Amino acid sequence: MGNIVGIFNTSAFDGTIDSDFLKVGDISLKAKASHIDYSSNDFEEYRASLITYLKAVYPDDYNNFVESDLGIMLVEMFAYLASVLSFKADMLANENFISSVQAPENLRKLLQLIGIALKGPVSAKSSCTLTIDDGAKVSEDGTQSLIIESGNRSFSVDSNKDTGRLSYTMYKVDPTGAIELTEPNISLVASESLNQAGLIFSNLILLEGLLKKVEGTFGTLNTLHTIVLGDSSIVEGSLYVKVGTDVYNEIENLFLADSDDLVFSKTYSDDYSATIVFGDNIRGKAPAAGSAYEVYYRVGGGNRGNISPGAINVSIPAVNQDPEIGDILVNVTNPSKATGGRNSESVEHAKRWGPNFFKTQYRAVTGDDYTSFANQFVSTVGQSGKSIAVLRSSGAGSNMIDIYTVAFADEVDGVQAQLERAPITYKNELLKYLDEYKMLTDEVTIVDGLIRTLDIKATIFIDKTYESFEEDIKRAASAKILQFFDLSRREFGEKVRADELNRDIFEIPEVRFSKIDNLRDDDIKLNFNEILQLNNIELNVVLV
Repeated sequence: MGNIVGIFNTSAFDGTIDSDFLKVGDISLKAKASHIDYSSNDFEEYRASLITYLKAVYPDDYNNFVESDLGIMLVEMFAYLASVLSFKADMLANENFISSVQAPENLRKLLQLIGIALKGPVSAKSSCTLTIDDGAKVSEDGTQSLIIESGNRSFSVDSNKDTGRLSYTMYKVDPTGAIELTEPNISLVASESLNQAGLIFSNLILLEGLLKKVEGTFGTLNTLHTIVLGDSSIVEGSLYVKVGTDVYNEIENLFLADSDDLVFSKTYSDDYSATIVFGDNIRGKAPAAGSAYEVYYRVGGGNRGNISPGAINVSIPAVNQDPEIGDILVNVTNPSKATGGRNSESVEHAKRWGPNFFKTQYRAVTGDDYTSFANQFVSTVGQSGKSIAVLRSSGAGSNMIDIYTVAFADEVDGVQAQLERAPITYKNELLKYLDEYKMLTDEVTIVDGLIRTLDIKATIFIDKTYESFEEDIKRAASAKILQFFDLSRREFGEKVRADELNRDIFEIPEVRFSKIDNLRDDDIKLNFNEILQLNNIELNVVLV
């Protein structure tokens, strides 16, 4: 049999086979889009959505869903990327609105758009006693005085709240209670001492923060003069400027100034360094071109300055003008607790009061306007507080506005927990501040608010399995109670409900339920001029 050649002709076969069967798996773009889950938000949801999409659109191309497969790795990488981008998008949206912003630097920029500035750190304050050795006392005839130069008015002490150091600056107080900001040196005469004996002086005050001085000369070309202060944590209310013999004081906004007012405004940076801006002879008097200036301010502030009595006991240099005595050392102590120190304005406080302050448009008309101004106020003596404006309802006194106020004293574990009666200097400065914004026919009176204290006695019920963590659970419950009574969020006349406090304690995972033993379920009712302050906490634990 011979060979058979050419029976099978394969020369025209190109390797492809046309089949209608393969078209069964073909899905249109419109159909693919119908399988997209747009509700996914986090990594797990994106991962599940991608796998569901793969199963629906590519059932014959991919079906190996084990964790070690390369395809699953790519799915998880895309899920990770999508969750990060989704979070960033949500964050950017939230940070564009005052009601939802979280980052202080973003809140500062939003408030700047409406002309509102975040408040910087506030100094703690304390009374001061200066004692001179009997052999170097100030002469009683008044011909000589004791001089404490500006460079010696500040000193550092160990903090009794942490391991760091604290700086305090001494100021002289005049008979009205106002501190003398504009004098670089402190001068004391015998008639100002106790019993006029020239040995012990108490007409002084200590404010936390290191006193700084910056000197310079204004340019000759600039029409709007500014001074940039590079130090961070510049204390609120501590700035004043001397240009020749003129003293410039800080104002909320230069648009409120007349052409001859010696004022400036400041703008904080993120680290609370500051830029001072002067007027242009239309809104505020402009310093003369080429004139020399001196800027005085303190650096520090914050709640760590609230130290205990007697924590300061230092000797500082002074000069007795009696030529036979000359240079001496004097002893400085703080007989009272330092109070009022606060960190820079919190996001929560700024979000609440910033828009309210903007609505006033720098004019106090309604009671809410007066309340907003009073709660934004920070005095030069390192004090801020809580206030409420009450309009008298009688016909003859309808233009009388009573501002009930108390001052912040100290914090506990970062929570504003203590108030005190506002000092006379604070009330005088608050009254002067409100006089700039009040209606012409209004009469403003500053009145002491009433502080009501409350002890909390509570029982918390936990599982026996958590017995070894009892102390930790009690600390967590104490923190919840402290936060509930945070005075920075409490207002005058605000009701306090025991069931709301129980709800906060119940948020602790280990707590089954809790009971406030010394309170009924009824509200704690306060009068309009009263504010509630937590005093003591007593916690009992029952194992169930």
